[in-house]
Amino acid sequence: MAGKMSKNSPFLAAAMLAGLAVMAIADTPADPLRLTEAKISQGRADQAVTEIDEGLHGWSSTQLPDAFMIRGRARLALAQQASTADEKKKLYIQAGVDFMRVAVLFPYSQQVPDALLLAGQSCAAVGNSAGATAIYQTLAGKYPGSQAARQAKETQK
Repeated sequence: MAGKMSKNSPFLAAAMLAGLAVMAIADTPADPLRLTEAKISQGRADQAVTEIDEGLHGWSSTQLPDAFMIRGRARLALAQQASTADEKKKLYIQAGVDFMRVAVLFPYSQQVPDALLLAGQSCAAVGNSAGATAIYQTLAGKYPGSQAARQAKETQK
């Protein structure tokens, strides 16, 4: 029996460590931005926008790109559900502004390519094809190897 215990002890130790890791994660407070982002897929995009707006001045400079991206995506979701053309247009414009905030204010953020793609799509959604084209060209020029640039190229075909 002792031989089996020593042979299995690395597995037992690994299992115990994994259990401790899970417990540590469970005890860690959830990231408020991720909780807010989840509300979009739960059909509560309006609540996501409100939470970002209310907490905007409290986010750190490393959190702000995420906050703007989440608010922009929430506004896109609301635009798709809007009942009037004016409300849709307003929400697409607001979303585009959020995405451009990321691109302009946080140029070194990893989210810039996606922000530019979404800003271009927001322009296209309100009929601003010249704006969309300019943004897509910027995206292709600055981030030619990105997935977002490939998507923008496909969009323009």
